[in-house]
Amino acid sequence: MLRSWYVAVGVLALAACERGQPAAPAITLTAGALDAHLGTVQGSGQYNLAGLIVDFALEAEQKNEEKAVGKFSVFADEGDGVTVNFTGIVTCVAIDEVKHRAWIGGVVQNNRSTDPAFDTPIQRPGHDIWFRILDLPGGDRSTFTGFEGSAGFLTSADYCAGRPWPDNNARTWPVVVGGFEIN
Repeated sequence: MLRSWYVAVGVLALAACERGQPAAPAITLTAGALDAHLGTVQGSGQYNLAGLIVDFALEAEQKNEEKAVGKFSVFADEGDGVTVNFTGIVTCVAIDEVKHRAWIGGVVQNNRSTDPAFDTPIQRPGHDIWFRILDLPGGDRSTFTGFEGSAGFLTSADYCAGRPWPDNNARTWPVVVGGFEIN
């Protein structure tokens, strides 16, 4: 599983180099962190958020009803030196295996964003961050990140427990390179 993760991160790096933009930061879990689990979500690549290409990398595992482990990264170059750049530590994962959906929540580990709209108190290290993904054979999708207080949720745990999913996959964006896998 880790080998496929390293291959996926390599593909992400190559794709980012072809665009002349830095790849999302590489993330790694130690092999010891991946023992018995209730479900995993992993992936890397890019999605198209209304014309803005967003690089992502994710590895998350729901260990039991109270514990999740993993990391994720999100990077977007808005141009003129303005970027959105987060890494996070996973604190919760909710998986709907029937509809191929997953909700991932965590805390901001690093915020290296240069976009002032993404450098507010709720987006600083230690604060909650979340997103959701769709893993379908016809094309994966992802949302951008949400933060404390957005969409009526105060914490990542509330977000994972609430499992919001608007009709018609609203506010999800098509993955154009790479993808997700839910197990």
